Amino acid sequence: MPTPTGPTTRTPLICDNFAANPGDPIEWVGIPAEGCIVFQHQQYPWPFSLPSPITLPNSAPVTIKSGLAPGMYLYNVSCCIPPGDFKAVTVT
Repeated sequence: MPTPTGPTTRTPLICDNFAANPGDPIEWVGIPAEGCIVFQHQQYPWPFSLPSPITLPNSAPVTIKSGLAPGMYLYNVSCCIPPGDFKAVTVT
């Protein structure tokens, strides 16, 4: 019998795309000293538990929203080159 697994903490680089499951905690790494803002892409549903925008570093936990359908969710990141370039989380 398989062992049930719980959420898996994901630690993507702030400017990289990544994959996660609903409920997984997100701990972005590689955040510049001046900080960074993660914000909603205008045409896509917001995939994170905290409302947009999320200012990093952030002391509040961020998770992938529960109940999201599998697929790719785009969002923007202010500290990546080019600024405001969209990134994606693929929810499985």
